[in-house]
Amino acid sequence: MLDDAPEVIVLKSLEVLSKITVSKSSEFEKSPALSASSSKNIIFQKKSKDQTTEAPDSLQTHPMTDANATYALGILDTADKGRLSRNREVFAALIKAHARNPSSLSSLSRIIRHMCALQPPEFIFVSLGLELNLFVLKMMAHRAKLLASEDPNSKKVRNEDLKVSKHLEFTTKFAQVLSNVLLTCNETERLRNLLKGSIATKGKTTRDERKAQIFHILLKTFAHDPVAAISLCLWCGAFRTASSYIHKINPLDLNLRFYMELDQLVEFIERPLFRDLHLSMLECNENPALEGSGAMLYRVLKSLLMLLPQSTSYNILQQRLLSVARFRQCAVHLHGMSYVEIRGTSAEVFVHRILEVRQLHCNARWRSIRSESLEPFSVTDYDGVDIDEGRRAWLGYANEEEEKQGRHKFRTEHSTRTENNEDCKHAEYSGFHKDGNVSPDDRDEADKKNENEEEKHDNNSDGDSEGEDDTKQWKEYWAEDENESE
Repeated sequence: MLDDAPEVIVLKSLEVLSKITVSKSSEFEKSPALSASSSKNIIFQKKSKDQTTEAPDSLQTHPMTDANATYALGILDTADKGRLSRNREVFAALIKAHARNPSSLSSLSRIIRHMCALQPPEFIFVSLGLELNLFVLKMMAHRAKLLASEDPNSKKVRNEDLKVSKHLEFTTKFAQVLSNVLLTCNETERLRNLLKGSIATKGKTTRDERKAQIFHILLKTFAHDPVAAISLCLWCGAFRTASSYIHKINPLDLNLRFYMELDQLVEFIERPLFRDLHLSMLECNENPALEGSGAMLYRVLKSLLMLLPQSTSYNILQQRLLSVARFRQCAVHLHGMSYVEIRGTSAEVFVHRILEVRQLHCNARWRSIRSESLEPFSVTDYDGVDIDEGRRAWLGYANEEEEKQGRHKFRTEHSTRTENNEDCKHAEYSGFHKDGNVSPDDRDEADKKNENEEEKHDNNSDGDSEGEDDTKQWKEYWAEDENESE
């Protein structure tokens, strides 16, 4: 599979693996995570429709657990459950093999397509997501162990940071491949239909909870690539989540690859695949701040438009938004929504998951940049860095109070200096007369008169000096003449 093997060999190999790893029909049903009580630990099982009372950090469960995955896969029917593998060793081996050989990623999409044809795509994507998350956790645990025994500026730590950055680059490409397969391949059509609008139209039934849990697991996986996460949110109707994330995006994520993928996303949006998305923008909801409202969708696309550079994709998206705005005048519905409050909602949890993964990538990218620098750098806990304190130390302030006093003093001096300059200008235009009522014409005539007097004075000075020279010469002449006569 890693050496560009023929299509038949790849398909037969995966078919054999799927048959020898398939579980017995009773193994999946006996899982305790499928019992009715297991749903109590699912963050989406709430009494209110779209409310949570806990912050993301205090949630009882994390989406990337076996119990949550088993609960989510309970949406499959009996026949599909009989085709599931008893473990995820094949998926873990697949990820490790491609991590060691990043050049083989070009063949990853067809491998995933074949796997989705042999087993339910829900199981394939959830399993890949869990194993990819486990791959990242092991990598970061190894780095933390190395930091505990080595100096942060040592060569080993710098090499480890470069290795982590390279592996996170692999996870980004892996998530991008998963996103492309989900949105474009025929083998994943069933999963697309299952996730389509699953968050926008989420109800209180168990099936809706399971679909939301699949979305949560995939969102954590796709968050390794920013555009893939935005694409998943658009497809599942999590417009408020996408909008909140875009407004919190890290500047380190805005690179050339991001813009190229964003250009491709605009192309996807214009395809018939997203025709329901086009019609959703025309909907006028009573509450425009809902997760799946048309006004929130318009806000997401408007934010993407502001991130796009001037290009063909920019013009295409601009024309669509302008045509929508003419029909529904979304400015009225978006009035007062410059900041959307998501505290206490499922969108807060989703945004937290994306930012959590993206912070991991940005920290690794920053460490990679610092590892190439000769300047010593000992800070390893990037989450604990106080930006304001660092700025104050660089500017020479001892504390926040001293910085405030310095800023106040600067503003006062600047204001006084500005007032003095204005007074000087006023005095120049007012003239030097006591009444201060000299017209501009009178001032010009006075200036010309002064110039003439100065010129005349200079000429007189030149004439006087010439006269003194002539007198001296005559005195010397008569003195010589008197000497000769004597």
